[in-house]
Amino acid sequence: MNHDARTRMLVTGASGFVGGAVLRLAMRDGHACVTLSRRPIARAGVVAHLGDITDTNLLARAMDGVDVVIHAAGLAHQRGPVPDEAFTHANVEGTRQVAETAVLASVRHLVVVSSVAVYGREKDAGGKAPDESAPLRPDTPYGLSKRDAERAARAVADRAGLALTLLRPATVIGPGDPGSVAALAQLLRRRRFIGVGDGAAQSTLIDVDDLARACLTCATTAAAGTAIYNVGGWPVSKREMVQTLAGALEVPVPRLSLPSSVARGLGVALGPLAFIGSAGWLRGRLTAWLANDLYDDTRWRARFGPAARTPWPDTLRREALWLREQAR
Repeated sequence: MNHDARTRMLVTGASGFVGGAVLRLAMRDGHACVTLSRRPIARAGVVAHLGDITDTNLLARAMDGVDVVIHAAGLAHQRGPVPDEAFTHANVEGTRQVAETAVLASVRHLVVVSSVAVYGREKDAGGKAPDESAPLRPDTPYGLSKRDAERAARAVADRAGLALTLLRPATVIGPGDPGSVAALAQLLRRRRFIGVGDGAAQSTLIDVDDLARACLTCATTAAAGTAIYNVGGWPVSKREMVQTLAGALEVPVPRLSLPSSVARGLGVALGPLAFIGSAGWLRGRLTAWLANDLYDDTRWRARFGPAARTPWPDTLRREALWLREQAR
């Protein structure tokens, strides 16, 4: 692998969870960093741009003289109802504009942070963890927008010969987590968590800094054409997650649990009402809790080695402690 000692890179979404981690590690590695974000970035040595990812003039200024782009900006982890158009604007149109501007700016490599949400919650009937060749069957507005964002980036890259890497990370955890694991921890902290089934189903967890390292590894490695990687992590049961988080939060492990059969029946009953925000959210949560959420990252491991390096219990404990501090 050909790693550049110092690369001038643009990190979009650098004020966010993943983009912020990418920026921290890039600066630690001595890269010249440019950022584009919706919230201010105050770091010495960073050339910061503030604004919307679909602003073509802003993108052009941000990419001036840039070698590689790590595109981590996007709309995700929204708690309330969000119009589908908002996901399309931020994730699809934003990614298309980034790719098109990268071509005009002669950027040599674009790394797009996508998501395993492109596979959907209904995995292979045989229980096989999907690899990068698996069919894309997204079943949420977010998942649909990430699939369409990938397609938009690939169309631009294929037409212009831009080197493109699409990363599909599993569930990302760590201090600052805006996603489902933080929501679980908050329910445990407030003593409002009710389990579903025996908690044996597994999720794939990866520390945000490990994902950031994967982004930088791709960005600073010689590339041509389009490459797609699942960025996997640790397979962890829901029961292990609850026990670890409860211990770190110093709260009892909840004993109340909804039987699996009841939860599945409720999920079926909610099917016709899935278009209603709260019903769709509840059905999604039940499905997610009962199903394995595992992904085949053989392709990544063969090229770069294991992406997950930080032990998942350590990351969950740090996340729980961060949440406790935020609640004070």
